[in-house]
Amino acid sequence: MGRLPPLTRKSTPAEVVERMLFVDAREERQRAAGMPVVLTAEWGQFYGFPQCCIDAFKTYGHVGQAKRKLTGTGYIPCLACNEKSEAELLAAIEARRNPAAPPFPAGDPLKDKP
Repeated sequence: MGRLPPLTRKSTPAEVVERMLFVDAREERQRAAGMPVVLTAEWGQFYGFPQCCIDAFKTYGHVGQAKRKLTGTGYIPCLACNEKSEAELLAAIEARRNPAAPPFPAGDPLKDKP
C-alpha cells in the first residue's frame, strides 16, 4: 500500500474519511503481522491532548502548518487549537492528562523560548 497525498485545508470530507480508513487499515495490518502498533488515540488521550488534535494527527491534518504552538514538546496541535494561546493549550492538556503521565511539558515552553 502506498501513501496517500497529504490533506490540506481544501481537502474534501471524503478525503478526510479515506485518510482515517487508511490509518485504521495500517494499524490492523500491523496487528495481523504481529508488529507493534502505536495506538495514536490511546497515547494522545493518556497525555491529555485534545481529541481534535489526536484526530488531526492520525489523518496527517497537522502537515503543512507554518508554525505550531508548543514546538518541541511532542504535542502537535490541530489547525483550530494552533490558534489558541500557549497558556490555553497548556491548561487544557493539564486538565485532561492522566496522573500517571509525566509532567507536561518537560521544561516550560513559555519560559524556555529563545
